[in-house]
Amino acid sequence: MTGSGAQSTSRTSSRTVRLGSIRPQAPSYRSICCNDREANALVKFKGNSVSTTKYNILTFLPKGLFEQFRRVANLYFLTISILSFTPMSPVSPLTNVAPLSIVLLISLVKEAFEDWKRFQNDLSINNSLIDVLQG
Repeated sequence: MTGSGAQSTSRTSSRTVRLGSIRPQAPSYRSICCNDREANALVKFKGNSVSTTKYNILTFLPKGLFEQFRRVANLYFLTISILSFTPMSPVSPLTNVAPLSIVLLISLVKEAFEDWKRFQNDLSINNSLIDVLQG
């Protein structure tokens, strides 16, 4: 029974591919040379930097709008705004689109400010001094 479980695991792992991830090293022991930066630079271990930001410049608007329209109230007002463009609507589309746009703009500015603060916090953590044990 143990043999079949290991066999199915190897089949699953050979078919699983994660895009953008680093391939794992061969299953062996890692060796790190103390006080030899040149030798350790050749191994290319994964970095340990912290990143808690949600967005980057390219993904801010699409992800931000997606997050805003996940809220039921914003989705409801978007639907009402779209329906106000029909000829049967008794109100002007401006009366629905303007308040929704203002709310979305304020929410996106708040999200951008919070993400900028997260980015600054990440930079301060990643650039902070640490204690190194030598011996």
